[in-house]
Amino acid sequence: YCNGGYTFTLDGPSNTTVTLFGNPDYRIDWGYLIVRKTNDKRIWLKDLNDLKQGGWQTVEGEDGYGDYQYYYKDSPAFSEKIASVKWGQWWNNLN
Repeated sequence: YCNGGYTFTLDGPSNTTVTLFGNPDYRIDWGYLIVRKTNDKRIWLKDLNDLKQGGWQTVEGEDGYGDYQYYYKDSPAFSEKIASVKWGQWWNNLN
């Protein structure tokens, strides 16, 4: 748990994918956030409380940061309780 919430930066090549889970052991019942880079620039998610839920979203980078896509499953206070991280694709199908 975090007092105040997290921000998130990610380096790496295009298609680098990481998921942040709100619960330990990669469980999805407290929400999750999948982030996939779409170019080679560093990305920065400044406000994890301002994410849209319901399908893949595309974001154009600003101020020199890169572009990315994300898929967010909401949970109360998600940005304060990120508990596990998984690299790469772990899901079979998301709507």
